[in-house]
Formats: sequence, C-alpha cells, structure tokens
Amino acid sequence: KRTKQAYEILKLICGMSGILFNIYGEGIIDEENKKFSLNFRDSNYEEKEGQALELLGDDYFELLVVIKELHDIGMLSCIIKGHKYLSESRVELYEEHKKDLDMLQGVMKKYDKKAYNEMFRVMKEGNYSAYVGSVNSLGKKKNVRRNGGKGRSQEDFYKCVKASLKNFPEDDKDVKTILAKIENETFMPKQLTASNGVIPNQLHAFEMKAILTNAEKYLPFLLDKDESGLTVSERILELFTFHIPYYVGPIGACGDNVWAKRRFGEEKGKVYPWNFEQKIDTQGAAEEFIGRMVRHCTYLTNERTLPKQSLLYEKFMVLNELNNLKINGAKPDVAVKQSIYENLFKTGKKVTLNALKAYLYNNSIIASKDNVVITGIDAGFNASLSSVGKFKGILGEDLFTDENQEMVEKIIFWGTVYGNDKKFLKDRIEKEYKERLSIEQIKRIVGFKFSGWGKLSKSFLEISGNCECGECSIIQALWETNHNLMELLSEQYGFKKNLDAMSNAVEKPLRDWTIEDLDGKYLSAPVKRMIWQTIKMLREACDLTGKEPDKVFVEMPREHEKNATRKDSRKKKLLELYTALKSEQKSWAEVKIREINGKSEVDFRIKKLYLYYLQQGRCMYSGERIELSDLFNNNLYDIDHIYPRHFIKDDSIENNLVLVKKQINNRKSDTFPIEKGIQGDIAGFWKMLCERGFITKEKYNRLMRTDEFTDEEKAAFINRQLVETRQGTKAITQILKQAFPDTQVIFVKASIVSDFRKKFEINKVRTLNDTHHAKDAYLNIVVGNTYDTKFTTNPINFIKDAAKNPKNNFYKYNMADGTLKLLPLD
Repeated sequence: KRTKQAYEILKLICGMSGILFNIYGEGIIDEENKKFSLNFRDSNYEEKEGQALELLGDDYFELLVVIKELHDIGMLSCIIKGHKYLSESRVELYEEHKKDLDMLQGVMKKYDKKAYNEMFRVMKEGNYSAYVGSVNSLGKKKNVRRNGGKGRSQEDFYKCVKASLKNFPEDDKDVKTILAKIENETFMPKQLTASNGVIPNQLHAFEMKAILTNAEKYLPFLLDKDESGLTVSERILELFTFHIPYYVGPIGACGDNVWAKRRFGEEKGKVYPWNFEQKIDTQGAAEEFIGRMVRHCTYLTNERTLPKQSLLYEKFMVLNELNNLKINGAKPDVAVKQSIYENLFKTGKKVTLNALKAYLYNNSIIASKDNVVITGIDAGFNASLSSVGKFKGILGEDLFTDENQEMVEKIIFWGTVYGNDKKFLKDRIEKEYKERLSIEQIKRIVGFKFSGWGKLSKSFLEISGNCECGECSIIQALWETNHNLMELLSEQYGFKKNLDAMSNAVEKPLRDWTIEDLDGKYLSAPVKRMIWQTIKMLREACDLTGKEPDKVFVEMPREHEKNATRKDSRKKKLLELYTALKSEQKSWAEVKIREINGKSEVDFRIKKLYLYYLQQGRCMYSGERIELSDLFNNNLYDIDHIYPRHFIKDDSIENNLVLVKKQINNRKSDTFPIEKGIQGDIAGFWKMLCERGFITKEKYNRLMRTDEFTDEEKAAFINRQLVETRQGTKAITQILKQAFPDTQVIFVKASIVSDFRKKFEINKVRTLNDTHHAKDAYLNIVVGNTYDTKFTTNPINFIKDAAKNPKNNFYKYNMADGTLKLLPLD
C-alpha cells in the first residue's frame, strides 16, 4: 500500500517537487512551514537546501541527503544509458545527433534549398550554426564563444526548425519524425548540458584507469616504477584525482597570496600529489588560512567575528530578537523573557508564534491564545539555538559546564573554517579531545554542518558598561534586561564609551594618514577608495580654513527595505484592486473577491498565490490561464526573476518576480532581456496590469526592456551593495575620531533629510548638474545640527549662545512647546 511519505520521497527521487511536511510530519515541521517544498532540479535548490537544513537540523537532514543521492544516481543512469563507460554513451549521443542532422539536411535539400542555406551556411539567431556555435561554408569556418551569441538555446533552435518545416508536406515520414522528436525534446541532443553536473569525478577516473590499463599493453614505460614504488600509470591517475585542499591555497615559492608552508627540511623540490603531505605543512597552512579568511568584527576591526552558529553568537541573536517582544503592547517581565529562553529556545528548534502563544497560555502568562496581541516579531523568531540542540543531544546537560562550552566553541570554529573537509575536522577533534569524547560522539559531531560568520566578536559582546543591573557585559545586559543591542549602545549607558575607547587607536593627525594605514581595517577595495577620497577632501578643507572642524556631519544611509515601515496587507491590496474591476468585469471580479476573502493574511505570504492574483490568474509570459488547483504543482509553474539572479539578487515580488509556466521558464533560462517573441504577444496584458495597479511601473519597464545590460549597469549592481556604504561610514567615523579628537562627530539619518526636503519643497534634480551634492551637504548640516541641538545638547543654552551673536541666530525657540524652528537664511 502506497503511503504519503513513500510517495513524496519517490517524487523527489524522480525530479519532481516534494513537500517536506509529508515526509517528516508535524513532529518535526511546524505549522508555519507545512507547505515548504524542494525540487533537486530547481535552479535555486542550493538556497532552499540551506533553508531545509535550518528547518530540519542535521539529524533529520541526513535522510534528505540520501534521497538526493538516489535522485543523482537516477540522472546519472539516464546519462550513461546502460553503458559501462561515459565515453560510450557520449559516442551514442554523437551518433544520434549525426543521424538527426542528416535527416534535417536531407529534408531541407529536398524541399527548400534557400531554407537549407539559411539554416546551415550563415550564423543566424536560432539556426543550426548558432545552436552548435560554428558555421562551415564554402571552406570557411567560423566559431563563436560557447557563452556568446544570441539564439543558441535548444528552444531557439526548435522554433527555427519548426518555422522552416511548416510549409513542407505533413505526410513526409522524415518531417513527422523531426517534429515528434522536437515535441519530446530529443531532437539533436548536445554533449554539454546542465545535467552533466551530476557526473562524479570518480566516473572519469574509472574511465581513465581503463584507458591506462589498455595503454600499458603497447606503452611499457607506463609500468615503470619510481623510488616510492608507484608506476607511471598510478602517478597519472593521482595527478587526475588529486586536488589541493582549499585551506592550503597556492603552493608557489612567494607572493602575497601564498601562505602554504614547507615542512622543515623539505624547502627544495617540486610538489607533487605523491609527495604533498611530505612537503607541505597542511596544519600550518590551515592556521594561516584562518587568519586570512575569518571576517572581522563590525565594531572592533582588529577582532575576529564569531562563527554564526557559535553558542555565544546564537545566544546574542536570540536575546537581541527576544528583547523586542511585546505582549499586548508591553514588554514582558525579564523573568518571563528568561523562562521563554530556557524552556523554548534551549530545545534547539525554531520557536514559532503558535509555540510561543501555547507556552504563555500554559504558564498562565496570558488568558487566551486567540485574543493576545504579539508584536516585535513576525510569524515567529528568526534566530534559534541550533548548536545547543545539536550538542545537547551528545553531551546532555553537561553541555552547559564552562569546560564543555569552551570545547564546543572550538569545535564549531573548526567546523566553520574547514567546511566540508570532514577528515581534517575529525583529526583536529581527536587530537584535542580524544580523552573527553568517545568515538561515537566524534562521529556524530563530524556529521554536523557549520557555515557562515557572524558580525560581532567575543570581545565586543564582553565589553562592560552600566545599566539597570549594574556593571556588566553587553551579553549579560541582554540577559538581565529587555534592551536590545542598539538601546544598550545609546548614550544612556556606558557601553558606547568603553567601545569607543577600544575602537580608537593612538591619535594621529589627518595629514599623516596614508592609504597603507587603511590596510589594517580589513576594507574591500571599493570601500578603501571611497574612504581615501574622503580623507583627501578633509585635508583640503582643513588647509583652506587653516583649522580643524568643530563638527563633522556623517550621513547614515537609509535602512534596507525589509526594515522599512510595514505596508498595507497583501489581502487588503488585492481586494481593493479587484473591487475597482467590478464596474467592467463584475461577475468575474466578484468570484475573485470571494476567493480572496476566503483566504487568510497568512495565505498571501505564499509568493505563488500572491503573484497568481496580481497577474489575474495568468502566466506572465504566455498569458495562459492558470487553474488555481494546479498552482502549487511545481512541475507546471515556477517563479521567475526578470532581472537574472547572477546579475543582482532581487527577490522583490513587486518589481522582479513573476509567475510563469515551468516549461517556458526552463527554456528561457537566465537570459535578459526577455525575448521579443514573448514581449510582442503579451505586451498588451502587461500594460493593462500596470495601468490598473496590479504591477508596478518598474516591473513593467523590466518586462518591456529590449536592451541588454551595459557594462556600467553590471558594475553598478556590484557597487550598489548596502554593506559597502555602512562599512565605509563606520570606518571613516573611527578615522575622524583618531584624527580630530576635539571634533564632534554628528550622525544624520538620510530619511530625515529626505523628509525635510519634501516638507519645504526643496526639489532635487540629479540630471541638471552636480549642485545637488552641495545642497545635500548643506541640508545634512542644517538638519543634523538641529537634531543634535534639540536632542543631544541643551536647547536653552544654544539659544542663549546664539543671542550673543545675532548673525548666527538662525533658529527660533518656542518657549511654549520647547521646539526649535528653522528661519530662512539670507
């Protein structure tokens, strides 16, 4: 009897989408993730694999790894087609291509000589020459780069062939065969396809070994042995299969990027796979690799960050999020917050909103699970104590002893640094903790996956300061209070003062700074250039004025969109859009409105469903109607990125995501702009959606664009990363405090300056000239000085000082409400 679990596993093995809840059940998958699905053949599988690992944990993820192995074996079997060696199947594929080519050439020569020439003798979008990247005509051969040229996809070629054959006799046997093979997507197969990624290196090595064995019969030197006893054949095979571990890096004699060290006494001689361990100190290279590759703390640039899954960093992430929690508009008591941490988070699983409500209700903290209002978090907590869950299963309650916590932190650090090199990790653990951990415990630990680095260091989290609980560290304050990190770093407490004392190096005049001084701040090249230009401009300003500035205003960039103010609900937006359609399409719009009203706000968090209604239930590329019952069949429909993800990671539903038929999406691949054939057929539908507010103007422009990205745009996609701006802002602030110890550094939020512009109707025209930069600088000073005066310094004293010199009195102080008003300047 077929079970739901077995059926879902079989779907994954066969390359279809599978829902994890149907495999693992509610004991492992919570309510919020019941619809989470995977498809091993999706282009975004690696991203979803990480989400699945986070959702399931290492123990349950192992089953998914086995399922994928079975899927890959099946794909490999399709490639090999029953042959013993890969080359045999490739020969068969080649012969099949040749047979199809002869058939097509024969048909075209028979019925249309002109069409034959256009298909084979010129390089034209969609024809055979473009498909194979080569044209050979009248003794002249021309090749194009494999990744260059347009119209060389299988879809383009099939369209071109079908267009050429449409006027040929339909009852011709060869014409029928060609069209049938095109329909089945088996016509003229290529050697290079995306499915080649499942071919393991071992298969190539197996074939090479067979080749060498045959060659030994007529090339006797392959059997010659060296002093180590290896034959030439064995050396060739080792050269083919060996790879230098990534943490060893280049093994040249010198250079800035060479950190591999020779073992003592082995400084001379070439390095080969068979003497690699003898010549290279892999342990020393790994230690050097750590120093080069580990990220550095956001606040203390000389300190290394903690691994993202370290016990301390996960504790910080959970507490920083938990301290934003509000129950019915008020923050819970600290004791309640701590009990939530101890009883929910220490299980190692993610805490959902439903789990939190259940805990609060069962412990009489709230009277009802239905009427309680939980704010400060979304559908659940993003952070979790995943590492506590992993190691608690091995060490039990002993995990929380100081000695074991130190051991676990080291293991997590090694696991993050060495990644998938399980052998190296196992050797390190056995060397350090063989007496404390059993063989079985080490085996389980080596199976854990650790990846990624946090943003903060241990030293930063241990900075001391004063708060309600007295003198304590930042991590202790997060535990003992309900303040988040940004609140603790305010001027109200002593953490920021101590942080500044640790951050700032010995004071150094700005004129003595060189670009080499920036090397120790671990900045990327673009950020380093930006900061160096700022330093040079500051030097020039100081030279012109003959003095150091009293104040320096630093503009802080706007927060990323995900942290912006929440917009109206998706359900409300859809109801408004379809209500507006009732005047023209009353009955159809009313049906859609009933459908939308029948769904909850949570349902519209599902991207496919939301896009379905934004696109009025149609495929965005073909215009074909989508049956709602088929929407979540991942073999039928996909979500596509208009701007391909290899250019920019833009997952915006409003501007870049569209719901399309899977077949069209697979053929479209990651090309941009969208092909003219699609645009021409569906442009009217897109225009209607834009005019009625179902899609944004930006999405419409992206869909309709016909020009490829320019080199400048491609560069802008890289340089427009928000992290660069913030990294540069923090670095230049530290430099200012070192160069100008008596200068006040004032931060100005870009959003406040923007609001100021709108209120006083100060327009900004970037295309006119560059004066908007000067105006921006001026407005940052005006707005920044106003906020600094009102909220940082005493406004009454400011008015008194300004009154002494009427020329400087640009502010009017209102004694009634304590506000400052900016007066017009001369």
